Amino acid sequence: MANVAKLVANFLLVSSLDMIGQSLALAEKSKLDQRLVIQMLSGFFAPPAVKEYVTRIAERDFDPAGFDIAGGLKDIELMIEAAREAKLKLTSADAIRTKIRAAMKSGLRGKDWSSFTEVDRR
Repeated sequence: MANVAKLVANFLLVSSLDMIGQSLALAEKSKLDQRLVIQMLSGFFAPPAVKEYVTRIAERDFDPAGFDIAGGLKDIELMIEAAREAKLKLTSADAIRTKIRAAMKSGLRGKDWSSFTEVDRR
């Protein structure tokens, strides 16, 4: 049960990172002022651990890796497997896994796991 609880917490975090990345990509491509977007996202994602990622993702600051992207891929795989065992399909986890793999192939191996958000921005 403790392993599943950890996976649930990490699933919430990685899903938040994905939403932050997609929101920033939309804002950038729409020419919305990044400072305004960072302020908005920091309000929505107020817990300190997540709020820090708003700035890191906005500034594309993926060094040093607080949690390496390869570890993120491993966790996503574990989340998907735990869901499969519970007879559940985590479609957003599948999408994030695809993004993490693409990020690693594009040269982001060794970076923070939040670097997968670059896939949407490209």
